[in-house]
Amino acid sequence: MHLARTTITLAAAALLTTTLTGATSRATTHRADACTPAWKLAATPVPAADYTQLTGPAAVSAKDAWFPGVTYPSTGGTVPWVLHWDGHSLRETATIPQGPFEIRDAESGSFDSATDGWVLGTATLSGPGPSLYPQYAARWHAGRWTVIPLAISPHPLATGGLQLEAVTSLSPGDAWAVGRFSAGLLPLGALVEHWDGSRWSAVPNPLSSTAGAALLSVTAVSAANIWAVGRQQNADGATVPLAEHWNGTAWSVVSIPAGNAPSLLYAVSADGPDDVWATGARTEPGTGNVATGMVEHWNGTAWGVVTGLPDLGNSELPNVYAASPTDVWTTVYAPRPNTDFGVEEFLHWDGTSWTAVPVPGPDEYDLDYEYAGLDGSGPGNIWAAGWENHQPGGTTTPLIAHLSCGS
Repeated sequence: MHLARTTITLAAAALLTTTLTGATSRATTHRADACTPAWKLAATPVPAADYTQLTGPAAVSAKDAWFPGVTYPSTGGTVPWVLHWDGHSLRETATIPQGPFEIRDAESGSFDSATDGWVLGTATLSGPGPSLYPQYAARWHAGRWTVIPLAISPHPLATGGLQLEAVTSLSPGDAWAVGRFSAGLLPLGALVEHWDGSRWSAVPNPLSSTAGAALLSVTAVSAANIWAVGRQQNADGATVPLAEHWNGTAWSVVSIPAGNAPSLLYAVSADGPDDVWATGARTEPGTGNVATGMVEHWNGTAWGVVTGLPDLGNSELPNVYAASPTDVWTTVYAPRPNTDFGVEEFLHWDGTSWTAVPVPGPDEYDLDYEYAGLDGSGPGNIWAAGWENHQPGGTTTPLIAHLSCGS
């Protein structure tokens, strides 16, 4: 698939959140497969709406994966929409209940089992004055959704409240969510929240009061080994990558190369304590602010920029899933000229080199694929989810691709 060489600037890229990038995955136990897995489009339900988008998968096992998203019914507004894979087919889950506000979407999710997990999203709270858009957390437990209050913002200037971007669930009594404090669109500091089985609470982190700092993705190796990545500002005011680590006791900032600033990280995925991958975008040298994809790797001792990527043109790498040290997948996003749509490919690391892989489905002029997330339960069971853009008209339908050894 041809990649259009238009312009993504890092200034614009820094405003993207997991609504577009998706981003959480968990370390998993792997098994050997007897065949060569292949990508195929999954038979996905399509609701009666002009616009439906999935914001990324959350995989637990070969028989258990979840797909949060949003649909725009003909009656107006937006409604959260979550699909579940049971090993045989994709089906809609029960509706997330409405609370004192109108729940609008499901933006990211993570599950520790078939019976327990979380989705995050936004809602609308109307009343005197302008409408507010608070966040919510909905827990899947005992076969139903329950909306759980999030922590109250401890930041005195966070008039925009809390903006959580990603969640990772380790057990019914242990989940983490990351994001930012904000005043409007302005990040006022990195945000970390923890679920202890009873309530969500804000957890101190070194950049919670640092303007420009935001965490966009989180992944867990274990309860005492968790990584979160995103962006911060350096001494010159340029946007650069941010990596924070939880060691079971406290969060700390870990040094990570800036690539060619401005630069940032959208997604992180861990296969083990010495094999953590993060992807995003950096400024292409000699261009000023044109973006190109960036990969960084933690080897157990230090973060380093990964070299040897193919020429991707003007692009970003908004999602990553590490199935093993020799099996890492990212999505490549590059915009089409003069449109709001893009061209996508997968990028695969086999332990030796990177290879661009066309996304499954027909390569048609009036059809674009946009993937908002990647996740899996190891080699041979990897999911990508997002939406198809249909032209003319610009309608969208849900899109799920599966890498597996079967139908």
